[in-house]
Amino acid sequence: MIGSLDTEGDWHTLIPILKLIDFDIASVVLSTVRPGVMHSLIAGDLSQVPEPAAMVTIKVDKDSPDKTPPTNGADITPHNYINLDEDIANLVQWCLASNGEDMPSIENLYAALLDLKAKATPGQYANYVGGEDESDSQIRKIAQRLILDAN
Repeated sequence: MIGSLDTEGDWHTLIPILKLIDFDIASVVLSTVRPGVMHSLIAGDLSQVPEPAAMVTIKVDKDSPDKTPPTNGADITPHNYINLDEDIANLVQWCLASNGEDMPSIENLYAALLDLKAKATPGQYANYVGGEDESDSQIRKIAQRLILDAN
């Protein structure tokens, strides 16, 4: 989470400018359709299937150089996850690089997220599944419930 969040309440008056949450595999549930599925509000259903890393060319923003590290997130594409845009998919793939030295630094991550924040508007996601949840007010409610009030 980058930037301020107007929580419209007195519970949280100070919000860090950068809040990173590692969901890892904590939300993996058994599914009758397929095993090892993590349900995500953002990306839809994510399969947790250990596979070898694949080489993927990643471009985080228009000014960044292309990177081609081996990543464990090669299947994280808008083709496979209909609610995931290409810029966010590239960032996720970069974060899942199989070699820690290929992963973005905090400075890289911060710059990439600021760029994504500037480009992402509710209208950009209007035609996505669940696009009605992309309004500023809905995002505030989701962040309040899942991040700020999480216990």
